[in-house]
Amino acid sequence: MNNKELFSIAEETFKKCLTTLENKNHDYSKDSGDALRNFKAVEFFHLTDTSTGIVVRLCDKFMRICNLLHDQAMVSDEKVEDTIDDMINYLIILKASRIEMKPGLKEMK
Repeated sequence: MNNKELFSIAEETFKKCLTTLENKNHDYSKDSGDALRNFKAVEFFHLTDTSTGIVVRLCDKFMRICNLLHDQAMVSDEKVEDTIDDMINYLIILKASRIEMKPGLKEMK
């Protein structure tokens, strides 16, 4: 694979992830005005902090990928690539959550 092909995959993936993030955010946060509302529920229920809750969801996705690399999926409408896209979005949500908690993180390079 050359650089152009890699960057093309990245661009296509990021566009798809953004569309999915926007659609799922609409479904989960509705008109609350808080894009992270669904992820903060773990604090409302006194389970853990938001960041840890997001990381737990990432762990679930890692396990799914590990399993699907070796076995056929029973759920046929979600491929490994879809799980990878979900993980990209969870990482973005984790980053946004950390920035919200510590606004100075946004300016770090």
